[in-house]
Amino acid sequence: MDNFNIRTALEEDFPRIIELLADIVISKNPLRYADETVSAPPLQSYIEAFREILSPPNTALVAALNSQVVGYTQISFVPGLTRNS
Repeated sequence: MDNFNIRTALEEDFPRIIELLADIVISKNPLRYADETVSAPPLQSYIEAFREILSPPNTALVAALNSQVVGYTQISFVPGLTRNS
C-alpha cells in the first residue's frame, strides 16, 4: 500500500525540491531553458533563500509518496498595510 503524507519541508528536501521546480520551469519553456541544468550541490544563494522560506512566520510543505518528495508549496507572509485600519 502506498504511503502518502504532507509534512513540513526540511533542509534535506531541498535538492529534490529544486529538481521539481526545474522540471516545471523547463517543461513550460523548453526552448528558453534548453541549456539549463540543475547544479549539484545547489547554489549557495538558493540554499540561503530556502532557509529564509523555512524561517517563521513563513513555511514550506512537501508531499511525499513512499518517502519520496513528489510535491512542494511554500507559504510566505508578507507584511502589509490595510486602508483605514
